[in-house]
Amino acid sequence: MAAFLAAFSASAFAFNARYASSPSSTKFSGLIAKVRTGQAIGGNDRSVGIFDCGKVTIVNGAQTVGTIGRTLTEENNAAFLQARIIEVSDPESSLGKQITRASNTQNKIDARNFVALDPEQERIRTELLIEKVVYEYREGEPLESTVDGFDFIEAVTTLACASGEMSFVALSKGYVGGLYADITTTPYKALFNPSTSSRLLWSLVKLSRRIDQAVRVKADSSPIQRGIVVHGNRFVMHCAFREIRKSSDLAANNSIKDEIIDAAVVRILAGVGKIVDHDYADAYLAPLFKNVKKCTDIRSKFEQA
Repeated sequence: MAAFLAAFSASAFAFNARYASSPSSTKFSGLIAKVRTGQAIGGNDRSVGIFDCGKVTIVNGAQTVGTIGRTLTEENNAAFLQARIIEVSDPESSLGKQITRASNTQNKIDARNFVALDPEQERIRTELLIEKVVYEYREGEPLESTVDGFDFIEAVTTLACASGEMSFVALSKGYVGGLYADITTTPYKALFNPSTSSRLLWSLVKLSRRIDQAVRVKADSSPIQRGIVVHGNRFVMHCAFREIRKSSDLAANNSIKDEIIDAAVVRILAGVGKIVDHDYADAYLAPLFKNVKKCTDIRSKFEQA
């Protein structure tokens, strides 16, 4: 086992959710292995079996295997390990990911850990590295600098605000984890898929930072606008993306002048402030900007004004 761990740890742990999301913080017990090929040896007797297995990946049991690998030596290499092995013949099927998710629920593990299993995340990271941009999607791996980099939370929040779906915008403010609670379906798949452009994503992230800065600077001292800055910042960003898109290419952040951003932000703060003051004067701003129906109504009235 020690030799196996030393030689094949990278491939063996490829489908281990916590290892993939943070290789330095695996905390599992027991062992569940997944194999691509398996063949029984020894006839039809089911009391004892010998199996020839290939392309083994460990989906649960990182701590167990790690302990064995650190403890066993060539002089003391005898150990008994109880394991459950499941054969997955088709690597493209959803069965493998279902096994990974179902096998990692006895310890605290959240949806963020499973994001690391999505190959689209690694694709985006690799493409951005060519541009010398650091994208960190794995939980627990610190981002050294935001000047030339960003993390998954900033990415998913930005994509949600840049989308045309108000429910995504509301989630980004009220429950950002809802955007990636299930990486096999919407809203996650609507935001991260093969058509998600890494270059556009980085441009949107940089533009979102400029919008945030403009919102903080351009908001006046009225209670309504100050409240919007705190509770409606994601909604304002969503509206700003839509306004700026009318005259500029969102994929070319560097060519978008500050004046365009400032003008859009000032118009949005003033327009949304008037609508909230007139139609939602008695509403608390915190829940207001998490309400999909009301946010859709405010956006519609603002854009028709």
